[in-house]
Amino acid sequence: MSLEKLMNPQSIAVVGASAERADAIGTRVIKNLRRMGFQGRIYPVNPRYANVAELTCFPSLSQLPEPVDAAFLAVPSAQGPDLVEEAAKTGISAVFMNANGYADGDENGVALQRRVEQIAKAHNIDVGGKEMSSNK
Repeated sequence: MSLEKLMNPQSIAVVGASAERADAIGTRVIKNLRRMGFQGRIYPVNPRYANVAELTCFPSLSQLPEPVDAAFLAVPSAQGPDLVEEAAKTGISAVFMNANGYADGDENGVALQRRVEQIAKAHNIDVGGKEMSSNK
């Protein structure tokens, strides 16, 4: 398994970016990528908006105009497994998870994390993020 697309993606989908909240994690990720000089393509994903941070926003990972290297998931942990499954179906091979409520939470969170890990392993997806460790 190569970590290249996790560590050096050329295109990123940011799920959970908001056109209404500049302080939303997904929106801050887009702004930080730009500020750091990221030269790749950035695709906000949120079904509620047509545009986020002056970029066309897409309703889902499945509706992106092209395959992307990585997805940043700035959504509640309950949505994580389904989004990792959708990422697999679209050919995304790296996912960044940014949510509490996985193994850092209760038994349900531990089960969510195990499900994410199983999906990622089955589809050869690299996963990074806080509290996402296969050691738990």
